[in-house]
Amino acid sequence: MSLTTYGWTNSTTGILKAGDVITLAGVYDVNPVSRQSLGYLKQFTVIADADSGASTGPATLTIAPAIVTTGPYQNVTAGPAADATITVVTGTASTAYAQNLCFHKNAIALVWSALEMPDGAAFKAQESDSDTGMSVRVVKQYDIDNDKDIIRLDILFGGDVIYPELGVRLTS
Repeated sequence: MSLTTYGWTNSTTGILKAGDVITLAGVYDVNPVSRQSLGYLKQFTVIADADSGASTGPATLTIAPAIVTTGPYQNVTAGPAADATITVVTGTASTAYAQNLCFHKNAIALVWSALEMPDGAAFKAQESDSDTGMSVRVVKQYDIDNDKDIIRLDILFGGDVIYPELGVRLTS
């Protein structure tokens, strides 16, 4: 989401950097089920470096998550006012901070799929782990030209963040 802002120092490169965390005055986080205010300001992450322009110091901020004020995906109590104060949360300027990520086990999914077995292989097998669902295909073939046994192991997997609300970034 893009957020147009004003009041920055004129013509400044890197007024905010990707990864900076900000809050907007009057924009409170909500419970994702009840949509009731949680009583604290929603934090947004700047996802692209922002520069300020000339005259009034405008800067367009690209932030995540998007501000959603109504409907089933509502994540804030209200949109920011035209003159809302922006507070940078990440700490003191020119200071490096360790960034840590913490996830609940249900935040990210890793899934596996069995692969099709080839015809004509000298040896072929597929094994699956019942606990994780991981499936490995083993195919063995002899290369007569080079006098070598070729053994191939294949897995097919994918991963995605399915519930980002169960992850958090901790700055220390």
